Amino acid sequence: MSQEKFRIIGLIARSESEQALYSMRQLIHFLHGRDCTVILDKAIADSLAEMGLQAASTAQMGEACDLIIVIGGDGSLLGAARTLARYDIPVLGINRGHLGFLTDILPSEIESRVGQVLDGDYTTERRFLLDMEVRRGKSVVGEGSALNDVVLLSGDSVHMIDFELAIDGHFVYAQRSDGLIVSTPTGSTAYALSGGGPIMHPRLNAMVMVPLNPHTLTSRPLVVDGDSEIKIQITTEKVNPLVSCDGTAGIRLKVDDVIAIRKKPHRLRLIHPRGTISTRPAAPSWAGAPAPATAIEPQSIMHSFRQVPAMSSAPSFDQMIDSMTLEVWHNMRTAVETGRWPDGRQVSDEQRELCLQAVIAWEIRNLPEEERTGYVPSHCKSQAADEDGEQPVSLRPAGRNGEH
Repeated sequence: MSQEKFRIIGLIARSESEQALYSMRQLIHFLHGRDCTVILDKAIADSLAEMGLQAASTAQMGEACDLIIVIGGDGSLLGAARTLARYDIPVLGINRGHLGFLTDILPSEIESRVGQVLDGDYTTERRFLLDMEVRRGKSVVGEGSALNDVVLLSGDSVHMIDFELAIDGHFVYAQRSDGLIVSTPTGSTAYALSGGGPIMHPRLNAMVMVPLNPHTLTSRPLVVDGDSEIKIQITTEKVNPLVSCDGTAGIRLKVDDVIAIRKKPHRLRLIHPRGTISTRPAAPSWAGAPAPATAIEPQSIMHSFRQVPAMSSAPSFDQMIDSMTLEVWHNMRTAVETGRWPDGRQVSDEQRELCLQAVIAWEIRNLPEEERTGYVPSHCKSQAADEDGEQPVSLRPAGRNGEH
């Protein structure tokens, strides 16, 4: 079965993110080279005025485009998803945020991965969203939608909330707690995970309810059918709680208000280049200790020699060495010696030190001892020479516990 081809492409990013805007410019040039028509989100049109492109709202792009590409973190994609789901338009994410559960293309992979999608080499998945409305008597006083979660919170109060939960018209429990998270499988790796909820496969037709600090010994997360209707009635009088969709500005609640939550009739259509995994990074910071402060994303440092400026914290030193080619080894030596990348940008002291360690580690790993240059950059020689005037041995990368 032939894949859909994309010719009119809408681009969405956060205008305050310089990294996202840089990637946006790179992507625009690439798409023009592929004879694609590009439409910008109005929110970033002023920041990219020099590109001279047509601008439109997210809804207008949903009607006119074949594909939407979102550059940013998962939050940027969440915002776009709430608008775009109804248009059944494919959405592709480029990660300029942190975790990247939904935006799974690295900045260094933009041309190769987006090119893969334009060539029809991609997979499609559909994620369901939640519709939420707040009923006060016979009136609807607020509504929203969420790809991740609908969250009931105590707002700016330190007091707990009293509420009653019903599923498909059946009373479940009355609870006093700090709130309740109602999450989709997509949102199960977000706030619900922090609250002790289970990780659900994104293809599951299910919702999970995760109590926030319940004042009870028996309350646990509850997974229910994705087609259920969930109703939460506020019974507290001392607090005016807040209900929020995907962390957006919430709706203030009163006693006897009812929050009704059900599956949205439209699903988000996410696409991924074949070979990507949408639940990473490779060493996710939520799974253990954070990466060392000097760790640099291998793909980014390699692309520093292809005039792509972004060195961000991520994988390991060993992964970077494994990725190095002879050409990159030579360019790293030049960067250390001159203090500049090949495109003229300045190398920071931290980057320079890491490149020095990488050059020497690559030699140790790939060259026989008799073929190693024993290279020490000229700017280091005077500092590193000992009192007898002898040149020091090559520096080696620090071990896991900081030992050489």
